[in-house]
Amino acid sequence: MKKVLVVDDQADCSEPMARLLGLCGFEAGTASDGRSALEKLSGFRPDLVLLDLAMPGMDGFEFLRVLRGVPQWTCLPVIVFTAFYNDQMHSGLRLLGVNDVFGKGQTDFDLLMNRISEITGEKQAVGSGKRVLLVEEDAETRAALELLLRDYGYEVSGVGTAAEAMREAADGEFDVAVVDLGLADWESMKLLDVLLGKRHCKSLGLSWHGAGADGAGFSKVLKKPVAVEKVMEAIKGLTE
Repeated sequence: MKKVLVVDDQADCSEPMARLLGLCGFEAGTASDGRSALEKLSGFRPDLVLLDLAMPGMDGFEFLRVLRGVPQWTCLPVIVFTAFYNDQMHSGLRLLGVNDVFGKGQTDFDLLMNRISEITGEKQAVGSGKRVLLVEEDAETRAALELLLRDYGYEVSGVGTAAEAMREAADGEFDVAVVDLGLADWESMKLLDVLLGKRHCKSLGLSWHGAGADGAGFSKVLKKPVAVEKVMEAIKGLTE
């Protein structure tokens, strides 16, 4: 049985969550702040930590910094579950080693339980065996998306320019390409021409203008800024 440590200073959140995890087949433990969570790690040995951010004493951010400094827990999966969620936080938390981020009051609990199951290995990850070509100029956004896609089981090739992407597309086989439609000189459309030559490859465009002329020919276009969950939902739909 996989173990999940719920770290939240509000008992009316942590205790129902622990019960829900129990009903879903997990062994759940609770801690009221980061410091008590660190003290419980060696004894409880969780397979995943479900972490709130805003807590008295040691908050979630400090907990993450200390956790990742201990070799034994460097790779321990962490899902952040917080009331202070916003899309901008997602990339930064991913770079701190967080596997995923969910907002309290905004989350379908079936989705949360599914992610916990995927990350702990209780069920096969949704992207197993699927290959994604990620074309995004912003290095921080690209790195965070690469980490998230890999956590979902996808094989990812991430590049920052259309020229790099066209070389990848010419040499490799992909199930879906996620393309920033703001690439210079309509290079994203040239890339699409390469991808369309491989009929099995779907394409997701990300545009500040939404669906329109710059997204013609793409399987789906999402308007920036877009929640990470929406991007993952679109990729999952295109690769099923």
